Amino acid sequence: MHLHGDYRFNVTNTESVARLEQLGIADTVASPEMTLPQLRDLRGNTAAIVYGRIPLMTLEKCVIRTVADCAACGRGGVALRDRKGVVFPLLREWEHRNLLLNSLPTNMSDRTQPLLRAGVTAWHFLFTTESPAEVDCVLEAFRTGTPLPGAVRRIGG
Repeated sequence: MHLHGDYRFNVTNTESVARLEQLGIADTVASPEMTLPQLRDLRGNTAAIVYGRIPLMTLEKCVIRTVADCAACGRGGVALRDRKGVVFPLLREWEHRNLLLNSLPTNMSDRTQPLLRAGVTAWHFLFTTESPAEVDCVLEAFRTGTPLPGAVRRIGG
């Protein structure tokens, strides 16, 4: 059996990678806050989130219940709007715990070569608010190396 570490390990350095390997973790998803040069410096079996809305905050007080109602959890589409009008999706994680997601998805579909040069050995997709058609579009963009329409966040270089 192979054990894989998720991005919630918040791996940002070689010491963390080495310790996780000692514990039997075959590979891990690096912290989504890392840049391409930082990913390169990890030197291990490292995956990166190449697509998805990065969770920004875990909320123990149910915001969905506060801004909508409990039934909204099943309907989806609940979000917070900041003072600049930027929309941040909210997801129910468990019971009344919510995840606040980044307003923009990370997308590297048209920038896979820099990921490979940085030593990223696996790609991690974090689908959260996408419809089945949007998932198909994202996967096709990665197969063809083409950009996705709309604004996206990039892994910095």
